[in-house]
Amino acid sequence: MRLHRFCRNVSLMLALALLAWIFLPGLARAGTGKALAWTVKNPKLIIDMAMPAWGPDVPDPLDTARIALSVVCGVDFSGPQGIVLSQLPLDTDEDKVVYMDLPEDGDAASPEQAYGTGAQRTVGIYNTHTGETFPLDDGVERLDGRPGGVVDVAARLEECLRQQGIHTVRSAKVHDASYPQSYLKSLETAREMLDEHPEIDVLLDVHRDSKRDRKYSVVSINGRSAATILLVVGSDARQPFPNWRENYAFAQEIAEKAEELYPGLVYGVRVKEGRYNQFLHPHAILVEIGGVNNHRAEAAYAAELFARVLAAVLSEMEN
Repeated sequence: MRLHRFCRNVSLMLALALLAWIFLPGLARAGTGKALAWTVKNPKLIIDMAMPAWGPDVPDPLDTARIALSVVCGVDFSGPQGIVLSQLPLDTDEDKVVYMDLPEDGDAASPEQAYGTGAQRTVGIYNTHTGETFPLDDGVERLDGRPGGVVDVAARLEECLRQQGIHTVRSAKVHDASYPQSYLKSLETAREMLDEHPEIDVLLDVHRDSKRDRKYSVVSINGRSAATILLVVGSDARQPFPNWRENYAFAQEIAEKAEELYPGLVYGVRVKEGRYNQFLHPHAILVEIGGVNNHRAEAAYAAELFARVLAAVLSEMEN
C-alpha cells in the first residue's frame, strides 16, 4: 500500500511538472514578468524543484508540488482567488516602487529659491513604449499590453517637476499593445495633449534603453546610484522635418546643464533617422532613462535629478 501511494504521488508530481513545462512559455508570452526563461530550456530543473530530497520530515507531496509550481510559474495556486490576483497587472503595493525623498544637500525650501517660479512653464509627458520595464526587477524586458516600469519612472518625473513648481501634463495610455504601431498610437496621444494644452513648452517621450552594459548604465550622484540618461532627437533623414535642429539645440542645452549640475547623468544627445513624433513641437525630446541593466529605483532617482535639470533650463528660458 505504501509503495502504491508513493508511486501515485510521484506520478502526480511528474504530471504537474509536465503541465508546467507545457504552459510556462504561454505564461511568459503573456508578459506576467514571473516565468523564468531558464526552466523552459531545462525542464529537468522543474522536476528537481517539484521532487525535493525525500526524508523523515517530508511535507505532503501535493503541497510540495503546488509550492514548486507557484515559484516556477509565478502563479499563486493556493486557490481561484490567488490564481486571478497573481495574473493582474503590476499594480499591487509589493510591486510599487518606494521612492526616497530628494537629497537635502542642495534642496531648496521652495521652487522659487531654486530655479525661479516655473509657474509659466508646462511639460507634457507620455510613453510610446509603455510596456518597457526593468528586467533586473521584473524578469522581462516588456509587458504585453500593460504599463511597465518605464511608466512608473515617468510618473516620478512628473511628481518631481511639480515639486519644482512646473505644471505637468502626463498620459499613461498604453501605446504598444501592437508594437509596430506604437508611434502611430502615441502620435494620437501627443496631438491630443498639445490640442488640449497648447501652452506646453516641452514634450517628453520617456523610454528605457536596451543596449548599454551595466558598467555604463550607472553613475554615483550624491552617494546614490542613478541610471544614466540618453537624449534622442529625430531628423529629416527619412521624412520631411525641417525644424528638427530646434529640438537638437534644446536637447544639447539640457545635456550641458545636466553635466553642470550632475556630471555623468546625461551621457549624450543622439540624432536618429526617425521623427519620433517630434515634428509636433520644437522642444520635443525622446528621453531614455536607464536601460535593461538598471534597477527601477536607479531610473527613478535619475528622473528626480533630470527634473531638476529641466527646471533649471526652463528657468533660464524664462529669465
